[in-house]
Amino acid sequence: MYRAICLLLALWLPPSLAACCNFDRDSLAQEAANHPGLLDLIAGKVDRLPAAWYQNELAALAGVTDPANPGDSLLRRAEALLHLGRYEEALVALDTAATARLSDQQTQQAAQLRIQAALLGWFQNRSAGPDKLKSLPAPKDHFSALVLEWARTTPPVHADEMLPDFFDLRIAPFKTAIEDNDQLDNMKLRGVADFLVGLIRQDPAWETVDVFYALSLALGVEGKQNLAQYARLRVFDLLAQGATTRLEVPAQVSDLKPLLYPRHLKAGVLAEIVSLTDEQKAICATDFAARRKHALAWQQARSDYAVTGIAQGQSPLEADFWRNFTGPEFVAPAVAPAKADPVQAAPAAVASAPVHEDPPVGPTSEPSGGRPSPLLWLAALGAAAAVAFVAALGRRLIKPRAATGK
Repeated sequence: MYRAICLLLALWLPPSLAACCNFDRDSLAQEAANHPGLLDLIAGKVDRLPAAWYQNELAALAGVTDPANPGDSLLRRAEALLHLGRYEEALVALDTAATARLSDQQTQQAAQLRIQAALLGWFQNRSAGPDKLKSLPAPKDHFSALVLEWARTTPPVHADEMLPDFFDLRIAPFKTAIEDNDQLDNMKLRGVADFLVGLIRQDPAWETVDVFYALSLALGVEGKQNLAQYARLRVFDLLAQGATTRLEVPAQVSDLKPLLYPRHLKAGVLAEIVSLTDEQKAICATDFAARRKHALAWQQARSDYAVTGIAQGQSPLEADFWRNFTGPEFVAPAVAPAKADPVQAAPAAVASAPVHEDPPVGPTSEPSGGRPSPLLWLAALGAAAAVAFVAALGRRLIKPRAATGK
């Protein structure tokens, strides 16, 4: 019995100690190396056709219809209107296209454009209700269908719970995992991060609080906590600019930041389940601040270049259009400072508390409904084994004394 307890203690004690410091062992650089371009994309550096091109496309299509293929020009017009943020006009163009002779491929394209236009119009117009969304056909793509269902039902927001996301990732048990796992497979959501990245690449209107929040959860469930924090910093940046979730936020929730982290009750207060060290969070915040500044400068330079080229009669679709474009060069920050920009400040410890102005160490807060970390269970078992070991050792020392009568 004594040997068995010693063996059990030897097996359980190292994991128990590790549970006390359940931090992601990877760095931001290590996680980003497996996802080339993701940091730039989260910061806002995305290759897209410029608005000037879509404006020229509309001008070229004005009054033009190909009798042999009338659907083509109508769909091109609808897509241009969509990318210019003119969603109602895009839906009207799609209604007109529906009366034309469309091929099966064009019919599918029209259905996709209709869903995009309706969803983006709803996202960008907070006064719009979900009525128009209810008449949309269900998308064939599983992830798109879940986004549409989230928008149709608009789940309620509660101060003591994480913000509802498109895919119910907030209730996944491994939101603070420190290594990759099969949780997304179990939830039939493998590839959801790539889907969200695709939305962001598709149109700047998808760069919303809800999309980047969902991306942070998807990366967190995969065990990529540095990248999850990076996506969360983009949410902080959007919130600082006045953006918010498309869901209805109750008046008692004055700060959304605490609702973006997994939390648990600690001494009667909802506290963050910490998965990154203060240093790791500082590195994320410093790198994000530098990349965000660079992304804005790069986008402006790229837009200026495109406007000049289009004015000269060139098209961004030509292979050599961007040949002479040289945007500003990104210079990575050398070290993380002790403090970062307040835009990336960590959430407060309690949902109703004022926003923290000290960066980027993150909040002291986590979501209700989250399951305890597996390592916490190991810690508990290790502690139990230690107690059993001490008790057994005590009995072993006492027995010889009893035998000799001492």
